[in-house]
Amino acid sequence: MTWLEWFRSTFVQDDFKTEWYGWLTNQVSHMAAGIFTALVVSTGWYAIEGEFPLKVLAVPLIASVYVLGEVLRGWSWRDSIEDTIFFAAYGSGGAFLVFSEVKPGSPDLLVSVLNVMPILGIVAAHLGGGIYWRTRV
Repeated sequence: MTWLEWFRSTFVQDDFKTEWYGWLTNQVSHMAAGIFTALVVSTGWYAIEGEFPLKVLAVPLIASVYVLGEVLRGWSWRDSIEDTIFFAAYGSGGAFLVFSEVKPGSPDLLVSVLNVMPILGIVAAHLGGGIYWRTRV
């Protein structure tokens, strides 16, 4: 078994067409993994460079690496696009969007509930729509 065959058999594509709970936990997991990735990239970059990465570079880089992973595991249009949105846009992109450096070189970050609320609304609407789409019979 090659590494690609192992990767595809371990990380199987599934859009949970009729399983709203499976889809919900899957997408929330993608979002959590995206937030965690933003945290790892930010702290790693800070540890090496002494400041946080530029958001305009970090977000597209993380998204590109994630899309590459989706392609390697076998791109599935609807599922891959939705997984990418939850991981890269809502997860890592959302984390980079809501947190800001206090000043360059400082390890302190600021977050405002006013920045978080629109993202939570968009995510809640997407999750609600996905649940509705999977429960209508």
